[in-house]
Amino acid sequence: MRPFIFLCAASGIALFGGRLILAHNRILYPYHKWFMRALTDAPGKPPGFLMLLDTFLKKPATAACDEFCNSIIDFMNLQQHEPGFISRFVMDTEWNWRYGRGPVEDW
Repeated sequence: MRPFIFLCAASGIALFGGRLILAHNRILYPYHKWFMRALTDAPGKPPGFLMLLDTFLKKPATAACDEFCNSIIDFMNLQQHEPGFISRFVMDTEWNWRYGRGPVEDW
């Protein structure tokens, strides 16, 4: 059985990866209920994206995570990143309560 934090991390990676694809397609995030349907209907996504996502969610291992994430990075040409992005992510997800904002998952 996987530790709780491991499963939280895997679902977060899947959520944010999928939301990147929805944003790329200019599709509003439909929240959790219609998330997979919106991804299925999105015309622009990496080859085999839904299969990679499904594989990662069924067995969230490092190799499956890397394949899923790299498909998005390559598809969207995201090799460059803004300095300090990890600190920003922590501020938006772990410390949001300090600034009176809802969790980034709800944005």
